[in-house]
Amino acid sequence: MLLRAFRHSTPLSGDPELTALACQLVAGNDRLRPEEQVEIYREQFFLRHLSCLEEDFPALQAVLGRNAFDATGSAYLAAYPPSSFTLRDLGEHLPQYLETAPLPEGFPCRAFLVDLARLEWALVDAFDAPDLPPLSLASLQNVPPDALDAAVVTLDPSLTLLALRYPVHEIHEAASEGQPFLIPPPRACWLGVHRRIDLALDWNELPALAFRTLDLLRQGLPLAKALNQVASTLASQDELDLLTNCIGTWFIDWVQRGWIRGIALPP
Repeated sequence: MLLRAFRHSTPLSGDPELTALACQLVAGNDRLRPEEQVEIYREQFFLRHLSCLEEDFPALQAVLGRNAFDATGSAYLAAYPPSSFTLRDLGEHLPQYLETAPLPEGFPCRAFLVDLARLEWALVDAFDAPDLPPLSLASLQNVPPDALDAAVVTLDPSLTLLALRYPVHEIHEAASEGQPFLIPPPRACWLGVHRRIDLALDWNELPALAFRTLDLLRQGLPLAKALNQVASTLASQDELDLLTNCIGTWFIDWVQRGWIRGIALPP
């Protein structure tokens, strides 16, 4: 029952019901009334959780500024109270929350904030995603060419594909490290965010056609079906030629980056 009080975003003194609950469940002492004792834990609960959000979203904190970030974080925690046993999951819904939350005063670029939060959450996800053994180029070369079209690939569990409206990755490092930065103008871009084989976190900007192909492979489509589906949406022969000419290079690149971790061949 006290958990509701700990998750309260404002002091208990403003809530008679929670104050009465504290008096029922907490004894108090000669220095602090029951609601004052509970208030200490409530404050620490929010301070700790805001600190965790700042650790996971350092660039977002830098862009908003501490006061606006703390206000946004407090409102987020009230809208999405922690429900996991681990603080690792605390910011999972922050990008979703920013889609409709009131914007900090003087900051009109909602899409920029959402994209930046999506990038930072993808980095959190990549950090402790499950691991799979890498696929070697030798293994790929052993796949018969006529079987590859029907193969279903397994992608690296740490890989997140992001279609962005702003190139937020261009300012992420500077903002995270407290260096000067300028919010870039909008530009559609496509990222693969992942944990490298050497365990460092990284991202790579992708051509739109490569992104769309990877996204379909992630959904479990065999390679040929994924390529045919992408090809069916193309508006020009030049785009079709680009897809045809580049898919081999892209595929090898994805294997070398560790993005493709397995190939299941048809029986």
